[in-house]
Amino acid sequence: MNLQRNQIVEVTIDRLAYGGAGVGRYGGMAVFVHGAAPGDRVRARITKRRDRHAEAEIAEILTPSPLRQPSPCPLFGDCGGCKWLHLPYGVQAEAKRTIVEETFAHLGKIPHGPIEPMGHSPGLFRYRNKMDMTFGRDPQGQTIVGFHRAGRFDETIDVPVCLLQPESFDRLAGAVREWARRERLEPYDPRTHRGFLRSLILREGRNTGESLAVLITAEGDLPGRDRLVKALRAACGGLRGFVWGLNTGKADVAAIDRIAWVWGETNIRERLGDQTFSIAPMAFFQTNTAATEILYRLTAEALELTGHEVLLDAFCGTGTIGLHCAPRCRHVYGLELHTPAVLAARQNAVANGLANCTFLAGDVRETLRLIREISAEGIDRVVVDPPRGGMHQRALQQLIAIGAPVFVYVSCNPTTLARDLQQLHESGYAIERAWPLDMFPHTYHVETVVKLRR
Repeated sequence: MNLQRNQIVEVTIDRLAYGGAGVGRYGGMAVFVHGAAPGDRVRARITKRRDRHAEAEIAEILTPSPLRQPSPCPLFGDCGGCKWLHLPYGVQAEAKRTIVEETFAHLGKIPHGPIEPMGHSPGLFRYRNKMDMTFGRDPQGQTIVGFHRAGRFDETIDVPVCLLQPESFDRLAGAVREWARRERLEPYDPRTHRGFLRSLILREGRNTGESLAVLITAEGDLPGRDRLVKALRAACGGLRGFVWGLNTGKADVAAIDRIAWVWGETNIRERLGDQTFSIAPMAFFQTNTAATEILYRLTAEALELTGHEVLLDAFCGTGTIGLHCAPRCRHVYGLELHTPAVLAARQNAVANGLANCTFLAGDVRETLRLIREISAEGIDRVVVDPPRGGMHQRALQQLIAIGAPVFVYVSCNPTTLARDLQQLHESGYAIERAWPLDMFPHTYHVETVVKLRR
């Protein structure tokens, strides 16, 4: 089928895909239509043509799906965040479970155990504990604070209210917006690499009430900083600290090269169960606190811990999974490439009175060698929670070589999960069970816990 860019085709949408688009077929070719719902009949404009599929946008909805519902957010469709606000939550959850099922179907002839029912997020709105916002200009030239326009890295839309973040974040972002306009500060332009204001990161301990605001700028002076802090404190009574960081790079990412100024504390605390964790400004921490407690409970159950096992927590970050499991382990070893995260993991272990944890910084090969040198204990359990890109093949092979009888893989990306499960199976691991969990309502993202046995 020779589809051309900007060509209009009529498509009936039959399912949702990972990535958020609705999927239909035209002349035997799959067409991924952004913003569509299962059951829609649409006229779609082709935007990209691939070898085996095409991408498209809705030109006209000919027959709307009975599943469609009005979006509670006026920015839906323009904002690059939520993809499925036009669908009931039950439809979203079922679509995510289907995506996980398709992941295992793509494994071909590899046998696997049952896929459990989808676990739901305890909260559907205002559930996030961290937001990364960016700066831009509105049509009148005013500085705005919000998110990238869908499909664009160089356009920002103003977001006075986001239904996924705490209401205090709306107020904090509003205070920053007013301050930036009063001080006449220029937003950073990712095309020209000029401007001052780059990113605003907001964090909250949902179970402690502590908040942190992180402003990232280019090099320069921060005028009116005391007035800004005063406004932030008025907007959020739980504000524990304000961090001003500098990003001197050109890439359009939220990163800090150097901390220029701090008011209050640089870290906030979060409580999961009976444990408390210190969270640094740029540290990774699951963004849905209530669902994280479910995720870690599922992970611990999959590991079959009795108190006698030695657990290896690879890609441990600040140590949250390993520390959660530590009371039911003989010893926990955590491996992480990012040194600041390892230091935080060690501090969290001390703060929670856990003396049976060792956290090491470095690549897998080097840190595994150190573990063999400092301990004669064999590793009984392995848990991995890698980034969205999955695991490097060599690193995964080194973990497989440990020979742990139980291996638990926690994934936020079904595509890379399928790839890595293939390698685990070829190395002698059987897929025993999988638990899909929705930690990100109204988006296409889904978390999956997979238990493997050897």
